[in-house]
Amino acid sequence: LIVLSAADAEDEGGVGVVLSNLQGGNMFVKARGLNGVCVEWCSGDVRFPSPRPYGVNQVGVTFKVTLQDLSGNRFAQQGAQLSRSSHGALGAPYVMMGLGDAYFFIELMAMGVPLVTDPPTEHYGTWMGLIPNSQLVASPTAADPTDWLLHALVHPSGGVMLVSVSLGATLLALAVVILVLERREKHQDRVEKQLTAHAFI
Repeated sequence: LIVLSAADAEDEGGVGVVLSNLQGGNMFVKARGLNGVCVEWCSGDVRFPSPRPYGVNQVGVTFKVTLQDLSGNRFAQQGAQLSRSSHGALGAPYVMMGLGDAYFFIELMAMGVPLVTDPPTEHYGTWMGLIPNSQLVASPTAADPTDWLLHALVHPSGGVMLVSVSLGATLLALAVVILVLERREKHQDRVEKQLTAHAFI
C-alpha cells in the first residue's frame, strides 16, 4: 500500500492510495564463466584441493537462457560477462538475469566462449533442466563442449521447494504409468502364451 500526497495546478492538495501488486517470488539465475584452469583434477601434490581453485572469470563469455513463463510462452534472455574492459572499467564478474515468476525449470542454458582457434570452431556448451534461483559456475575444461563442467549452487527458497515438489510429482506419475503398462504387457504375454500352448498340444 503506497500513500501519495500531491498538489495540483491550483495548489490544492490531495491524497491518493496506490495498491502495489509486486510479489516477492521473482526468480533469477546468476551465472559465471571461468577460464577452465584446474577446476578439480589439478597436477600437483593435492588432487582435490579445498577450497577449489576455480580459476578466474573469462572476459566476453555470453549466456543465453530459454524458459517458459506462466502463460506457456517461451522466451529467452541473454547476457555478457565482463563485456567492457576499456579504461579499467570494473564490471560484475558474473551475469545476473531476472526470470520473473517463472517457477519452471530453465529449459536450456547456453554458454559461448570467445576463443580464437585455427581452424575456426564453435565454442559453446549447453545444459538443460536447471533450477531457477541458483548460481551456475561453468568452466570450459576441455576442447569438446560436452565435457565442460557446470556447478549449480542453489539458493534455498520457497520456489526451489515448489520446483522440487513438481519434479517429484512428475517422476511419480511417470513411474505409475510405467508400472501399469509393464503389468499389462506381462498379463497379455501370459495370455498369449497360454493360447499358443493349446495350439501345439
